[in-house]
Amino acid sequence: MILFKRMYIPPLMAYALTFLSLCFVDFTAAFRHAIEWNLPLETFYYGVGGAGILDALFVVPLFTAAAAAYAIARLKSRSRMLVHF
Repeated sequence: MILFKRMYIPPLMAYALTFLSLCFVDFTAAFRHAIEWNLPLETFYYGVGGAGILDALFVVPLFTAAAAAYAIARLKSRSRMLVHF
């Protein structure tokens, strides 16, 4: 959406924002699962990010940053102006 309006967003910021939003969702889902199955609440976060480097918490923000970098490169190659915020 931001790139559609030609607003510049660094790929690292795209990664960080995507990671934070997915992390919030992942923790909320883990907490809900612990409550639903009457698991100990002090260990509800054990499964968050458990797939390591192949976890969506790592891969999806990486693809978002790559897409942002690609879109910025395409816009700059066409000499389009980007608005910095």
